[in-house]
Amino acid sequence: MLLKDIPSKVDAAATLGIIRSGKIGGKHLQAIKQLTSFNDDIIADWLDISTKTYRTYKKPDSVVKARIKEQAVMALS
Repeated sequence: MLLKDIPSKVDAAATLGIIRSGKIGGKHLQAIKQLTSFNDDIIADWLDISTKTYRTYKKPDSVVKARIKEQAVMALS
């Protein structure tokens, strides 16, 4: 399951471990959209990136910056 590795509460050490493991990527950014009723523009604003960049990051083989991975894990926690 996609969310099984995500901590149930915000935990800096667990978040760093998950990011370093390479398990976080575009599918987790897509999960934020699926779990909320917000559109790409709002989620991109939360992540402090452009909507175009957010849409690129959601693609399967995209390379997502660590800062965005961290924010995604925290949003899903």
